[in-house]
Amino acid sequence: MAGEDRRVPGESPAHTFNPWRKFWHVTGCALIVFLFHLLKGVREPVAGPDLLMGVAWVETVAAFLMEAARFRSPKEEEAIERLPFVRWVLRGEERAHVNASTWLMLATALLATGYRFGLLGDAAVTGAVAVTALADPAASLVRHAVRGRFPEWTRTAGLAAFFVCAMAALAATGGMMGKPFAPWTLAAAALAGAWAESDLLRLAGWALARLRRMPAPHPAVTGWLRRVYPDDNLYIPVVVGAVLGLIGGW
Repeated sequence: MAGEDRRVPGESPAHTFNPWRKFWHVTGCALIVFLFHLLKGVREPVAGPDLLMGVAWVETVAAFLMEAARFRSPKEEEAIERLPFVRWVLRGEERAHVNASTWLMLATALLATGYRFGLLGDAAVTGAVAVTALADPAASLVRHAVRGRFPEWTRTAGLAAFFVCAMAALAATGGMMGKPFAPWTLAAAALAGAWAESDLLRLAGWALARLRRMPAPHPAVTGWLRRVYPDDNLYIPVVVGAVLGLIGGW
């Protein structure tokens, strides 16, 4: 295990710490929570859950279309990368892959769909996004602080920070919404989120690497598989939301 931990600092670019990127991340998640609570109570002309699902999927499709345009045209790619904040928050590997914000939009669309069909309650959706907003940057910051002095503890410290911060975020969310989660639900969701942020990210990377080596039915499929990069902005909210919905009934 210690030997595995020592390899972690150089393994996942998703775990590097960029203050501007984390500010963008927290702000984006806060905006998602704000819009969710703003729109979920709408009654006319479209019911809130339907409106939320529709808006989320339209934004997600638009984001992936923008990614496709960026991949197909160097001019489009250059123009997008010159946009405010983009050049400050874009990771190096994201210049050739789908970026983290697009994956977060897809996660939001999936959560909105679960809410629309009664699989998730408003507390589960809010809690899942809150964990993504706070626990992910907390784990990244702790890894950044520990990596230089105690590299063998980098992964363990990041997981612990994620778990503690996720527990606090979920407890605060449930308390503020008047729908407190049971202690076992908090622990299960926080553990699932920590697993998604670390081990599931690695597993997805391994699976994609194997998939890319398989024969593809069309060159376009091969091209898109090379563009896909596993990102915890997709895994964390979906996994945490699913656990809250299944165990907590929220």
